[in-house]
Amino acid sequence: MRRINTEPEALPTLAFGIPGSTSMALLLIVFYVVGIKPGPEMLTTQLALTFSMVWTLVIANIFAAAICLILIKPLAKICFLPFYTIVPVVIGLAFISAFSATNLWEDMVLLMLFGGMGFIMRELRWPRPPMVIGIVLGQRVEKYLWFCVSTFGTFGWLLRPGVIIVFVLILLTVIYPIYQGRRPRREKITGRQS
Repeated sequence: MRRINTEPEALPTLAFGIPGSTSMALLLIVFYVVGIKPGPEMLTTQLALTFSMVWTLVIANIFAAAICLILIKPLAKICFLPFYTIVPVVIGLAFISAFSATNLWEDMVLLMLFGGMGFIMRELRWPRPPMVIGIVLGQRVEKYLWFCVSTFGTFGWLLRPGVIIVFVLILLTVIYPIYQGRRPRREKITGRQS
């Protein structure tokens, strides 16, 4: 049975507008499309909206679990369908969704461009979730960067303590996996030499 979704990423998404995962990034896109602006207001003046989302999520998970238990055998047969019967349906639904959102042909061109980009990234083994999060947060980052530059000067905001701490944490998250990856190589080299 599927557990009720209590993702910790939902809180920063609602309270600050910062997605903690790919699913939360997609949820943030939906919020902006329907005119909901995530932020501190979601936990103060718009608390009723937040609670309605929580209860909708709980009820939806209960219904989904019940439906999955009832239809588990027929749904399992989908796994045995050949990919050439599933892929056209998925691609068709993607194009219909892209066009029906705004009724613009340009959205279908963007769908093909981003689909191609996603395919290339998968072939090169590049992670795709950071790109989705970057697209979602790009406008907000640009807005606050302009605010920082106009308040503290072109490079003055880089010397703020909070910015330095965040920058050091980002460097650590980049350097640590590289260090961890090179450690087994060093152990192999020292093992051969001994």
